[in-house]
Amino acid sequence: MKRIFLTGSTGLLGLSLYKELKIKFKILRISNNKKYKLNKSIRYLPFNSKEKINKFIKKEGIPDYFIHCGWGKMDEPSSDYHIKENVKFSKNLIDSFFRSGLEKFIFIGTINEYGDNLGIVKENKKPKGKLRNYEKGKTIVGDHGKFKAKKLNKKFIHLRIANLFGPITKKKSLIYSMHASDKKNKNVEVSSLKFYRDYLHVDTVAKYISKLLLNCNNSSVVNVGSGKKLLMRNFVKLYWKILNKNKNEIKFSKDINLKINPGFFMDISKLKSITRSKLKRTLLKEIKTNIKQFKI
Repeated sequence: MKRIFLTGSTGLLGLSLYKELKIKFKILRISNNKKYKLNKSIRYLPFNSKEKINKFIKKEGIPDYFIHCGWGKMDEPSSDYHIKENVKFSKNLIDSFFRSGLEKFIFIGTINEYGDNLGIVKENKKPKGKLRNYEKGKTIVGDHGKFKAKKLNKKFIHLRIANLFGPITKKKSLIYSMHASDKKNKNVEVSSLKFYRDYLHVDTVAKYISKLLLNCNNSSVVNVGSGKKLLMRNFVKLYWKILNKNKNEIKFSKDINLKINPGFFMDISKLKSITRSKLKRTLLKEIKTNIKQFKI
């Protein structure tokens, strides 16, 4: 059975990835968080030390794939942590594992690396507008991984992931607010939601990544998205209809002067070509899956 080292396995995408991949692979979950020092299911590894990473490699060996999904301070996109600690930790992992013999490193990037583009966006599209430190950090790591892979004749796969929804239990999240209102039998109050997203359920992305692992054999940037854009007002209307059965209403805030941002979505022709994907997904199916998964 092939082995995977996985960081960030307790986050939204990382947890879904772990559940998807453990069926076919032997997974070693790794974390930079000190709270896992005594944890038996997740191995603690300080990413700030190449020396300790190398000692870890000597003990655990080299996996067939390394998936770097871990990324700190996700709730603070403007923090310097993204362009300092997150970048340093990621570079340490890339450098140490490549030099020790790793062949394939998969880095989880974000759709936000494209900035404020419009229309349909291919992988070679340059970012537009001002990027936050979160996106800057992801871009820096992507460039570094590509450089190191070329220099050492390795494979670095940079996945730019669409906006995700899943069973998020953060109280300020859109999904949580709908489930909380449904439980209390109240109308749900949300913002105007006059914007578009390239939107996918987290389990769908995990399935795509599973296919990419086996079929992407060259260093590459790959968009992992829906291939379309979705007006978030419409998403909430459909979700609420399925969840609440029309018992209560949605109260959108009235931003009279707010124009709808046309936004952009990612071209996924490369994703389909590499995975030869026949994955059948519909928004309706994904919403029903999420409602079943959600616990409040």
